[in-house]
Amino acid sequence: MDDFGIVLFGNGVNYNVMYQGEEIVASLRGKLLHTTKRSHHPVCAGDHVKIIKKDEKSYQIDKILPRKNRISRPSNNFIRKEQVLSANIDYMFLIASVYSPRLNSSFLDRLLAFSNMQQIETIIVINKMDLGV
Repeated sequence: MDDFGIVLFGNGVNYNVMYQGEEIVASLRGKLLHTTKRSHHPVCAGDHVKIIKKDEKSYQIDKILPRKNRISRPSNNFIRKEQVLSANIDYMFLIASVYSPRLNSSFLDRLLAFSNMQQIETIIVINKMDLGV
C-alpha cells in the first residue's frame, strides 16, 4: 500500500495532499514543526511526504522526503529563515514580452542561471511579438 503523497498546497497548519488518487487534507505531526531551523515552514507545494491515516477522515504528514530542487526566497527581516515556495519542479516556463513591458534580458539571465543551478528544465516563452511591428 502506497503511504506517500504529493503536497498540492498548504497554509502552515493544514495541507492538501494528493494521496492514493484523491485529494485529502493532512496536518503536520508535532515532530515536524521544529525539524528545520533554516526554513520558515517545513513543508511546501511539490514535497513528497509520508502520510499516516489516524482514522477514517484524519491524516497526518509523518515524514518529508528529500527534495530534488526548490524555489525559495529569503524571508522578511523579522524571520531570518528561507521561505521555500515550491519543490521537486520538473519544468519552469519563463514568459516574457518583447514590448510592453520591454524584455529585461538581465532578469531573464538570472532566472536561467537559477534554474540551471537547481537542475530545472526551463522553457522560454516570448509573447507580444506583434507589438513591435
